[in-house]
Amino acid sequence: MPRIKSYRWQSESTPKSRVLLAEDDAEMRRFLADSLREEGYEVIEAASGVELLERLEFEAEDGRWLPMFDVVVTDVRMPGVTGLEVLEGIRNVEWSTGVILVSAFADQEVHDQARRLGACAVLAKPFPLGEFLTAVRDVAPPNHPRGE
Repeated sequence: MPRIKSYRWQSESTPKSRVLLAEDDAEMRRFLADSLREEGYEVIEAASGVELLERLEFEAEDGRWLPMFDVVVTDVRMPGVTGLEVLEGIRNVEWSTGVILVSAFADQEVHDQARRLGACAVLAKPFPLGEFLTAVRDVAPPNHPRGE
């Protein structure tokens, strides 16, 4: 599995909740990212599971890893590393970061596995934009970043 490297955020006067959005369909990714930005989120985009891992940012505090994203939204089927593998990895390092999975191909087994691994939501494509935004808001309101 690729090594995680740091991605530095630009500081802002008004902190925003941070979303890491991984979707291999460029048009869908752009649409979801733009919609989240309109809602007040700071969004970092990834085009694959590998890129998602590269963009995960973390800090060590008192011997434990702290995630720098409030929400990770990932497609289940992506090149390199799947959304389920990312979710499992996040849970293995005991991050409490909310993870939302989206998929056009998720059967009941995928839904069950995602829930066992602690996914906050699994959305079947095509989904209404309102349902997606509600799922993200349920994990982290746009202007209330984790820990602040």
